[in-house]
Amino acid sequence: MKKSKRQRQIDRLEKLLDKVTCGVGDGHEHVRWIRKKMLEVTGGDIDLDSGGLTISDMKRANSIWHEFNY
Repeated sequence: MKKSKRQRQIDRLEKLLDKVTCGVGDGHEHVRWIRKKMLEVTGGDIDLDSGGLTISDMKRANSIWHEFNY
């Protein structure tokens, strides 16, 4: 079964959170931002294929991923 857009975004944010938490710990600004976005994405009806991250959110997540890609 194909995952919804929101579920794919949640999965990616979880991977990013794992990567960042290993690098800097729990209290870092990036960790707080990722958790906030995860709550926003999960806040709606998971069956709807709308909502989720904005383009600027995805760009920020991508830059965080590359910053911690070591």
